[in-house]
Amino acid sequence: MARGLQLFDSLLVVPVFSAIFMAATIVSGGIYFQEFAGFTATQAMGFPCGVLLTLAGVYVLSGRAASGKKAPAMLKGVSI
Repeated sequence: MARGLQLFDSLLVVPVFSAIFMAATIVSGGIYFQEFAGFTATQAMGFPCGVLLTLAGVYVLSGRAASGKKAPAMLKGVSI
């Protein structure tokens, strides 16, 4: 995260970091505590949709972050 904050605006890095952490926590917690084993068919379809909707919201909101920070020369031509 520190390297990302050096290269990009915090309005982009912090939400993306949080979204990745949230997704990893959900998956690891579901596996470790065997929460996914008791899902009904409706829950098995709805839960991933809810997680994806949340992650998509973070993506949309982080895309709105306008920054005056320029990308380093090594990242020119790379789109986010």
